Amino acid sequence: MYFDGSAFGNPGEADIGGVFRRRDGNISWVFSGPNGVASSTKAEILAALTGIRLARDGYSNFTIKGDSANGINWLAEPDSGPWSLAHYLTEVRDIPSTLNVHLGWISRELNTVVDGLAKAGVHRDYLFSDNSFPEDVEQRKRH
Repeated sequence: MYFDGSAFGNPGEADIGGVFRRRDGNISWVFSGPNGVASSTKAEILAALTGIRLARDGYSNFTIKGDSANGINWLAEPDSGPWSLAHYLTEVRDIPSTLNVHLGWISRELNTVVDGLAKAGVHRDYLFSDNSFPEDVEQRKRH
């Protein structure tokens, strides 16, 4: 699962996005949506948390990748991260205890599809979650 969060302002209007890929690289599920007002750091953690919540009902073994090195480190290391995110980080860390989860960092340049999903989320009134891209993101992928 690849995730990304962004905020327009810091803090500002925040949004999240994510993509689940099969081992062959094909996309099996996407999500994109608004996340209220948050810092970019909080948006990253909430994107990871949303993806894990979606994954726990259908996946037992998966990799989580994000382009925030701090976010990945905080998810991996107990008792790390800002105190203001402790509640979210604890939930993220507790969910994988029932799953086989691996964490990894990915460069921003390789995470552009998910970045597009996150940025499109600010224009939604709901969390989009489906096995295909929303039309607004699909059109951007073609250009």
